[in-house]
Amino acid sequence: MRATVCALVVMVVAAVACSGDPASVRTPPTLALTVASPAATAARGTSAAFAIAITRGGSFTGDVTLSAEGVPTGVTAAFAPSVVGGGGNNSMLTLDVGVTAAPGAFTVTIRARGTGVTEQNASVTLSVPTPAITLTTGTTSSSMVQGTATTIPISVTRVNGYTGFIDLALSGFPAGISGTFAPASIPGNSTTSTLTLAAVNTATVGTTSVTVTATGAGVTPQTATFQLTVTPGEQPNYVLSAAPASLATVAGQSVQSTVSIAREGGFSGAVTFSVNGMPAGVTATITPNVTTGTSAQLALVTTSAAPAGNYLLTIRGNTATLPEKTVQIGLSVAEAPGVSVALTPTTLSITQSQSRQVALAIARSGGFTGDVTLALDNAPNGITGTFTPSPASGTAS
Repeated sequence: MRATVCALVVMVVAAVACSGDPASVRTPPTLALTVASPAATAARGTSAAFAIAITRGGSFTGDVTLSAEGVPTGVTAAFAPSVVGGGGNNSMLTLDVGVTAAPGAFTVTIRARGTGVTEQNASVTLSVPTPAITLTTGTTSSSMVQGTATTIPISVTRVNGYTGFIDLALSGFPAGISGTFAPASIPGNSTTSTLTLAAVNTATVGTTSVTVTATGAGVTPQTATFQLTVTPGEQPNYVLSAAPASLATVAGQSVQSTVSIAREGGFSGAVTFSVNGMPAGVTATITPNVTTGTSAQLALVTTSAAPAGNYLLTIRGNTATLPEKTVQIGLSVAEAPGVSVALTPTTLSITQSQSRQVALAIARSGGFTGDVTLALDNAPNGITGTFTPSPASGTAS
């Protein structure tokens, strides 16, 4: 009986001792993880930040190591800090979206680990919007004259981080119009280009709707239109003139005149010359005979046999693209100055020691009025000749 009582006392004492030990009522260490705003949107080239709160329980003071899983390609994750010390309860997750990241909605898992506690997870959602572009022209209407050029500014807007090249194309412009972009492919660090429109002199006149198209890899093509009005301009042409336009010369001499080319409407082609209407004994030379300049020199050379008279010469100009042009020059040719002598009689008999007379008729030509000096040639020995008067003055015939 005594032995049984003692055993009971021992058990009661042991029970009292266990209930008084502090370790027997200590809360187990715990870890909780929350994200204030678990969803965010970030375009390419930007980032999204998520505030992370760590709740410690059971006197847990150990380090908490954070990691991210399920981060999409082209996105990088960084915690600040990635290891939260015993006195800390907060961190920041930053997701940097690169220029090659695919668009879409992605779930990223945040894991928190600590010694002696159960691992905790939380999820965040990152939305990467689809990249896009917009296109505008600097005007909705433009006008130009045939044979001129004009420029139109082009602007693109990059949406949701698009950084690729944007290629430009032009369509719908009328015949005779050419268009060039500078640059034709807009690089990723730029948003502008300049369209230059050039109209030839024969460009179609009227109003046309012209379309600019912008394309890029991975984005929907965009278009912008403007109205282009082409009005008539000065047509290519040229006019010939001569100075002096009237020439006078004497047979056997030469004269000159300058042929001028008045170019119009941007005409710059070569002009080839020819001359028609010269009488016999007259030759014409134009130097240069083919020219892209504005003048040439006409030289008219006459022989002594050129017949006297008044003539109308025609200078013709021809090009590869325009109708023939002409200009006329008046030419007056006078007879060359000269004299001729006629004898009466033309046969003469004379006796030794006697004398005979012969009448000489002097015919003047070409306006010659000078003195005429006469001489006797090839007379036989013993024959002499005397002329009266000698010389024959300008009025003597």
